[in-house]
Order: sequence, then C-alpha cells, then structure tokens
Amino acid sequence: MNNTNTSAARAADTIFLFPGQGSQYSGMALDFAGASPRAAALFDLASDAAGRDMKKTIAESSAEELGRTDIAQVAVTLANLCAAASLAERGIRPRAAAGHSLGEYAALAVCGVLDEAAALRLVARRGELMRQAAENAGDTGMAAVIGLAPEAVERLIGQWTAQGLAGLYAANFNSPRQTVISGAAAALAEAAERFKAAGARRVIPLRVQGPFHSPFMEEAARSFAGALEGVVFNDPCVPFFSNVTGGELKSGAEIKAFAVKQIVSPVRWIQEETALAAAGGARVVEAGPGTVLAGLWKESGLSLPCFGAGSCQAVTALAAAGAADGAEAKKSGRGKSRGAANPANSKKAPAEELRLEGVESGSSYYIVFRGQWLMFSRDEIARMVRIVSAPVSDLERLEHLFIWLERERRDIFAAIPIADKFDEQLKKIATLLTKKFRLKA
Repeated sequence: MNNTNTSAARAADTIFLFPGQGSQYSGMALDFAGASPRAAALFDLASDAAGRDMKKTIAESSAEELGRTDIAQVAVTLANLCAAASLAERGIRPRAAAGHSLGEYAALAVCGVLDEAAALRLVARRGELMRQAAENAGDTGMAAVIGLAPEAVERLIGQWTAQGLAGLYAANFNSPRQTVISGAAAALAEAAERFKAAGARRVIPLRVQGPFHSPFMEEAARSFAGALEGVVFNDPCVPFFSNVTGGELKSGAEIKAFAVKQIVSPVRWIQEETALAAAGGARVVEAGPGTVLAGLWKESGLSLPCFGAGSCQAVTALAAAGAADGAEAKKSGRGKSRGAANPANSKKAPAEELRLEGVESGSSYYIVFRGQWLMFSRDEIARMVRIVSAPVSDLERLEHLFIWLERERRDIFAAIPIADKFDEQLKKIATLLTKKFRLKA
C-alpha cells in the first residue's frame, strides 16, 4: 500500500467527537481563523447567528462572560466546526460522529443533517432559551458524582425521589466512574451527603448556569420545538449517534424530534461511546476545545485511541503523524508501520501520561501527551528547558510556567489538569523532546 492510500484509509477510519458547553476558554479557535479562510468564514456565520462579533467575544471575554449559556453555546459550536473544517482540509473526515450535549450540533453539521449556518442559528436560539429557563428555575445547578457506578446513581435517585427528595435528576452518564446530576440546590446538597455515604469518592458542584438535561428545562424544550418549525433536517450522510438513545439515528425527522427531547433528557454517553466503537474505525478525535471527551473515552476502557484535535497545532500534528506513518509503511513495503509514529496503529489506549513517541516534520516536533498531539518549535523547546531547569524556587518556577503557558501555549493547559504539577509535567515533555530528537536548549 502506498503512502497516499495508507493515509487516506486512516483518514476515512476516524470517528469525530464534539465537546459541549463547559469546554470553552478565552482565545479558543482563533488560531483556526488565522490559518484557514474556511474557519474565518465560520466566524462570520457565528457572528451573524449570535448578533455579536464572535472573534472579539472569544478573544476578550472573561471566563464568566464566555461561560454564559447563550454565548458559550455559539462559541463552542463555532470552535467545534472550525476544528472539523481544519481536519477536512487535511483530508481527515468522519467515519461516524457524535457530540456531547451541545456538541451534537457540530456533529449534525458534519453528518450533513444541517448546514453550518443553520446549526449556528439553532444553537444561538437554544442557548437563549436554556438561559431563560435556568433563570426561571431559581436556585438550581449540577454536580458530578465520582466513584459510583451510573446504575447505582440512577437507582439511588429513584429511591430518594420515591421517599420525597424532589427535584433531583441524572443528567449525564459520562463514564463508569462519573455521573452528572441536575437539580434544585437543596436537593443537590442533600444528595451529595447521601451519595458519599453510599460510597461515592467525591461529589463536585459544577460551575454551570442551570440544571441542564432535566425536566427543569421543559420550558426551553417547548419553545425550541417552535424554533425548529420550518427547519429541514436531512437524513445523515455520515452515521450520527444520539445522546438520547445512545445509538445511531438514521432519519432526519427522527433526529429533529430528538433535538427537542435532548434538552430535557440525560446524555447517555457511555452507551454512545460503546456504539461508536462497535461501528468500526482506527482512531477517535475530539474535534473541539479541550480533551474532556478524550478523558471520558479512556475511562470507559475502549480500545480505540482518542486524540485531541482542538487547535491548529493538534490537527497539524495528527496529519503529520499520518504522513510519517505512511512513509514508514511505504519504506517497509507493508501497509502497517514498523514504528509507532502514528497512534492510530495502536490497539491500546494512550499511556497515562507521557508516551515516548514523536514525529519530526521540518523544524517542528510532535509528541503524544495524555492522548493529545502537541507540537513544539526549537525555540519553544529551548524556552521550556530553561524554565524547568532554572535555579529558582518551585513557586517562582510555577509562576514563570503559568505566564508562558497563558501567553503562548494554552493548548497545554487543556492537556495537563490543573491539579497536576505543571513544572514536573513540562520537565517530562522537555526531557522527551531533547532525548527523542537530540535537541539542546
């Protein structure tokens, strides 16, 4: 198999996942707009849909403002569509697609159910309606239950509801270890203590602006049904998987009906992941900001590797990895690479932290870190080595790292959880880069 055919086959075997509200951050997708006329056009479409300059909004808004439901829904969908467009420009298109909650609308676009302009208009209206419904619901919220099986969470909520604990609902079945609940503030506080007594490791209140995916959103669902009147939902040309059923939907009419139900129904993400994995494919990409879905995919124990593709650097790295792997296949005279340059050839999920693999392309260097390809220039490697090796206190080193990351490498924030020690993690990355590519600071 030649290089072109190897890369094309892999590109056709890629499953796309799109993240939802909560994954947004200031500055996301601006790199796509600067690098791609198609992405720049998407920013214009989103600005028209939202009635505001989305480039300025994403670049200048505080985290609180960008997290406002009506703004976040357009912003995240825009970032998701930009990532998908960038992947398509490099020949990487979906074998199947799904989105977590809001992320479904980017999936609908890449599957041909809606065009991009219609998807952006719908999420703008959806965000407005959900924000209003949340305000009308009063003191409500969401929380993540960690360490209890989803079945146990659902069973306990049923028991407690029957015993009189009102206003508590399972909202997102995210992984075998994480279920998100929605409800009234008082019910959430009471449930937190009960879940911990039942064996949950933690119950974490989420910084969201409403009790989403619950009956508290019925007002929004009714109004959104009216907004859908006259909107044509085509039958998907790429397999589309639903949050509501956890499986594939094949009819545009059915998808349209479930778009309303999704607002008040739990996200059955575990079932959806299992169905996607069964549909076949060589790899999975999270096309959008952050790597939350890549983390959930890994927690579910599925064999296909999942990689972040939420920035130009990440998408370029995926494409470079595919080209390098194809070249190796051609060199060896086989369809598979002898090396490990491309994660798509691995049947195992990525290593927990750092994988001693990489691709060199011109003056850029790529590694896999927690399921995300990261690209570094020679200058960045030298800068990173200087920072982590500086003879200063740990506090000063951490401050310098935060300043550098904030200004120049926000994608690393997405790859390294805040709870981790940034200096130690970056020292691992720097060590790998200098050793793998024989570079010096």
